[in-house]
Amino acid sequence: MAVLAGLMMLSVSHIPPRPPSSPDSEAVYLLEGSGWKKAGLLPGQPWELRVSPAGIVWVDTTSRDGLSRYDGGSWTSYDGASFDTRESWLAGGFALDGEEVWGATQGAAIHFDGRRWVVYSEALAGQEPASVAAGSGQAWIVGARGNLSHFDGGRWRVDSLRSVLPRVRWGNRSACTRPRLERTADAGLWLACDGLSRLDAAGWREVRPGGARREHATLVGTAGEQVWVADGASLLLVARDGGIRTRYSAAEMGVSSRAAIRRVIVDGARLWAATSEALVVRESGHWRRLPLPVPGMLVRDAGIGPGGRVWAIGYQRPGFRALAPLLGMIVLALVGFATMILLTRWVFRGWAEARRRTNEVVERAAGIRAEAGTARSLSERETLLMLGVALVLSGAACLGLWKLHLRYWPAAPGWTLALATLAVVALIAGSFALLVKARSRPLARGRPRPAARKLITFCQWIAWPLFLIFLGKTFEWLDSLFHNRTHSLFVVLLGCLILLGVMSWVWEGLPFRLVLRAMNRADYDEALRRIAWLGHLPVSKAALLYLKGTALLFAGRQLEAEQALREALAAGQAEGGERQSFTLVNLGRALLEQERYEEATRALEGALALRPNGAAASSALAEIYLRQGVEAQAALELTGRGLARKWNAPLQPQADRDVFGYLWANRAWALFLLGRPAEAEQALEQAGKKTGDRFRPGVAGLHYRMGRALVAGGRMSAAVEQFDQARAADPGGNCGLLAERALREYGA
Repeated sequence: MAVLAGLMMLSVSHIPPRPPSSPDSEAVYLLEGSGWKKAGLLPGQPWELRVSPAGIVWVDTTSRDGLSRYDGGSWTSYDGASFDTRESWLAGGFALDGEEVWGATQGAAIHFDGRRWVVYSEALAGQEPASVAAGSGQAWIVGARGNLSHFDGGRWRVDSLRSVLPRVRWGNRSACTRPRLERTADAGLWLACDGLSRLDAAGWREVRPGGARREHATLVGTAGEQVWVADGASLLLVARDGGIRTRYSAAEMGVSSRAAIRRVIVDGARLWAATSEALVVRESGHWRRLPLPVPGMLVRDAGIGPGGRVWAIGYQRPGFRALAPLLGMIVLALVGFATMILLTRWVFRGWAEARRRTNEVVERAAGIRAEAGTARSLSERETLLMLGVALVLSGAACLGLWKLHLRYWPAAPGWTLALATLAVVALIAGSFALLVKARSRPLARGRPRPAARKLITFCQWIAWPLFLIFLGKTFEWLDSLFHNRTHSLFVVLLGCLILLGVMSWVWEGLPFRLVLRAMNRADYDEALRRIAWLGHLPVSKAALLYLKGTALLFAGRQLEAEQALREALAAGQAEGGERQSFTLVNLGRALLEQERYEEATRALEGALALRPNGAAASSALAEIYLRQGVEAQAALELTGRGLARKWNAPLQPQADRDVFGYLWANRAWALFLLGRPAEAEQALEQAGKKTGDRFRPGVAGLHYRMGRALVAGGRMSAAVEQFDQARAADPGGNCGLLAERALREYGA
């Protein structure tokens, strides 16, 4: 799955440049007389147009080709290589100061002085630029999150407007989709973002046209010391004191109320307005609608040059040809998701088959039949693994969408990317949810769910949306910290995977650590109290029952241990895995202590069938023969295989050293029974090297078995010494009690 996610990212990173949607939609038009003529083709879809006092036309495109310049004879394109920046698209737009150009890419401010480009990487301080204004050798750049960068002719200064304009909801796309700056002839700086604000010598202040706050108004042009403001379907001329000098409705202008007003330009006695539907002009007290350069074209921007020359840019309404790349990507995405689901089904089928085989072995070894549908259900660990895969694939898909967004439609509204991301995440999560639900264990028909289970299910449904909201807010915070969405998404995914690892450890690792600390001291009552406390936490029930049975086994409470271990086997049927083998080993030991040798043999043979390299099962199976005084040669062979498995298995030589001691002690016991005392003494010497004091039940078990081997060899005094050490190591435990019984039996 991780490889699949990597291939998705690799394929996205090598998407070819966007093909032109239409030659007409990527052209600049010049109005001559009553008609339009094409003045040149652009390398990408046009976005903003400005005309300098000398008649130089500048056009910003939404592609990677950056900014284009027309000097009256030819077009010149400037990209990131020309700017000396990583990005070519001017995310913050651009503004003219006479014949000079100021712009803002994602990571830097750029300036064209008429001869060369200068880049200011320190200008943005990591903010995402939204709009640029320039005048009198100065420049201002406002960011989407409230930072204002100001170049005073010598250096840049970055200030936050959050405290200066506290009523502005920075970063709230519903309140301030894109902040906009304009500079008027009186050196005033206007800002449109969740209302109108103005900066003059006295500082920033809020401007309320006609006494209203007008949260959704935007700046579309200037007229001397006043600004033109588009507020819904109305066009307002607003003075510095907030007074409305002129007001035009969409109906008066000859456009529908749905038309967006892009730009307003004053040219002597004429007033030009570029709307999304048409270019309109007001002269002699009347509005007149001009024909479109191309039928069906959406006007994006316009400009007026010397001599009243009118320039316009726009784009065609998207048709099938324009949507073909997007449709192709959707088809590829669906094919990829279908492949993912098929792979997931294949993985699930393998897990289900492994659980089925495990359950068959458990049924033969312990007589516990698996419930219907158990093999097809997902264990908690598998669910966490699938959730991790879903998170990785979701992150890869979201990052891929972001790259497609930058490549194909960098100026798209924020909600489009959010909607596409949500759709991808929902598709992936829904696919896994359906598969998990289809393979979950069905409830018995007619049996209602308990109230507690309903409450837990309700809390889970509430928790997931809250968790997704938390992830979104974390992503926003990281984005404001790193100012890099790729890095932020990577950190969020890494954090989710770490969280899944912690959950997995809490599910299984935490119970073992807490309980084994008490069992190391042979404090079985404390171990059982901790197990009862852990039962209130979201941990594995099968693991808790296994630990309970193990604690009772070492405490010498064999009947209770047998019951807990059988319950652990039943609870572990939906999980399978090696723990079922460990549980069968301890069940076999509990049956061995009850002298139910035939049942113990079946349990231990089942453990070996599930885990052929299990050394503990070999040792316990050999002990069954030794305690009955039969099949000493078979016991010797079992201990030999157990030692070989223990040495050759990865990590096993350093784990469970007491099992090494059991194997050597039982080997010595078998050798004494076979009349090979010299080899038995060597085995006892090896067993003695495995003693320690970290796991006291294991120390007691080792000394007890060494004592039984010495009894078989006729060395009673040495055997009594070993029994004494076993009783001292774990006086209240199983092997301590067995050692005390042996001491009474042999008169010590």
